[in-house]
Amino acid sequence: MIVNGSSWRYINKVDPYSKDEIMFPSDRTSPFNEKFVNSGPDLHKKYQVAVEAIYGVAVRLKLFMDVLDTTNFLVSPLSVATAIGELLLGAQGQSRERLEWLLSTGNNQTVSGDPFELHRQLGGLVQLLQADPKQHYDGYTLEFASAFFVQPDLKIKPSYEHAIKTLYGVQVLPLNFSGDPEHAQNTINQWTSVQTKGKIQSVLPSPLPPGTSTILVNTVYFKSDWEMPFDPELTVPGLFHIAQNRDVKVQLMRGHFDLLYADSERLGCRLVALPYKRSEAAMFIILPYNHLGNKTYNIQQYMNTILVEDIIDLISSSVLTPVTLALPKMTLKDVLSISEAVGKVVMEVSESGTEAAAVTAGTIDYIGGGKVFKVDSPFFFFIRHEATLASLFWGMIVDPTNGQGEYT
Repeated sequence: MIVNGSSWRYINKVDPYSKDEIMFPSDRTSPFNEKFVNSGPDLHKKYQVAVEAIYGVAVRLKLFMDVLDTTNFLVSPLSVATAIGELLLGAQGQSRERLEWLLSTGNNQTVSGDPFELHRQLGGLVQLLQADPKQHYDGYTLEFASAFFVQPDLKIKPSYEHAIKTLYGVQVLPLNFSGDPEHAQNTINQWTSVQTKGKIQSVLPSPLPPGTSTILVNTVYFKSDWEMPFDPELTVPGLFHIAQNRDVKVQLMRGHFDLLYADSERLGCRLVALPYKRSEAAMFIILPYNHLGNKTYNIQQYMNTILVEDIIDLISSSVLTPVTLALPKMTLKDVLSISEAVGKVVMEVSESGTEAAAVTAGTIDYIGGGKVFKVDSPFFFFIRHEATLASLFWGMIVDPTNGQGEYT
């Protein structure tokens, strides 16, 4: 549903920092229909091992982060999991054990089941999303690319080269690291910029060490309009509460939609799902409770208490509900560095939709009434490909302005 100027009944324009009073037409439409909800289970089962590994990566990577409470955390689990899978094909000994641990879930220390099944599913998932024509139409784009840059005189085992090409669709490209490090740096940065449509122009800020012989680069590019866009005329100034007695000024997008909504007293949070174009993907937002003004400002500490199973149960309990939503506009950047692996994520969320890049069933029930879901304190989100349930992007947002806002 698009709310245009002729269809509003009332908008409060008195206090720019208190915008909850807003009324919309009662005839709402929803993209969450039975046909869409029933379209995904078969694909989810087909790639279940891969999807679980992708979630495992997101959970494990948080453990490496030495961040303050005021720092955003962004990652593309799909991009990182795919890169790990590609490396795992040629890894041995302790390196293999560490990579398997990153892809494991729960208390497992290694990937469960047949290791080849993981590669078959993970590579198959990536190639499915690359080849699916539905991923490339007006208003929705989802693209993947992988390249293995290799010193020309380095001999790669033919079996490994065949495996990464066949299973993951990786390009193997010669690149002279030792003879011209700056040219190698520029070549990789240019390749990354092309694959991410210019959203990430520099994944390597400086030339690589002369001893470098190989670099694996993995990119995910996602751009989509909302299925039900926010009306820019309803976007207003607001305050986002970063910490006790510390706020930042933001632009709050507002709208009234029928959305999947859940409320869990056990977990102490609420959830809402915003569908993208044709409901191919959705952004899920988890907002901790605000009881009597006592906000959960430390979102990282809160999320460390939440299991993947809790998130799955929360989504399963969601029902279609009229929701008045207020969500800050965001332009986010984050760099994740673990040893010699570097990942970079850039994301923009606006009234029309989301643009992001990273380098590395049954019927629906309605409930009566409406809910106000105002995202004005630290929250957790993830963007999920709905047919396969694969997590494309995952983040904990403490400051929607990414440190560039006006603080009070």
